[in-house]
Amino acid sequence: MIRTGKIIYLDEIKSTGIIQDENEQEIGFDISEWIDGLYLGASVNFNIALCSEGLTAVDLSFTFLEAVDEKGCCNGLKNNA
Repeated sequence: MIRTGKIIYLDEIKSTGIIQDENEQEIGFDISEWIDGLYLGASVNFNIALCSEGLTAVDLSFTFLEAVDEKGCCNGLKNNA
């Protein structure tokens, strides 16, 4: 089941981030397995997986609205959807 949320935390040194989903649940993710163009507040789609540290966001991609601007042009973002 694909979830939607916003990136609320990024730590490039530790290579981690946190997404807050539509239920206000916070789910961590590994930046090294992510797409180009990360930024705070980005709207993303993701799946949940159970790893040794607990729940983690995987299969991340920008939502369609983040990848396309108001003119319908690609913002140069890589969209894995």
